[in-house]
Amino acid sequence: ITARQNIRRQLEENKRVTDAIINESPNSIFIKNAEGQFVLVNKAIASLYDTTPEDLINKSNAEIHSNSVEAS
Repeated sequence: ITARQNIRRQLEENKRVTDAIINESPNSIFIKNAEGQFVLVNKAIASLYDTTPEDLINKSNAEIHSNSVEAS
């Protein structure tokens, strides 16, 4: 095993653990970019919007709320 392969494996394991912590937390966890768009969303916050984390990525609150108003 080369040093590079070992580092890659460690990074993959760290990402897996971090993703599990974020996604399984009962608390809402999210990160937005400078434009106010979600770049990271966990299941808890997605459930507040009655959607999936994937559906919230790259959307702002205005986009999400305008979509829910259009649907009503």
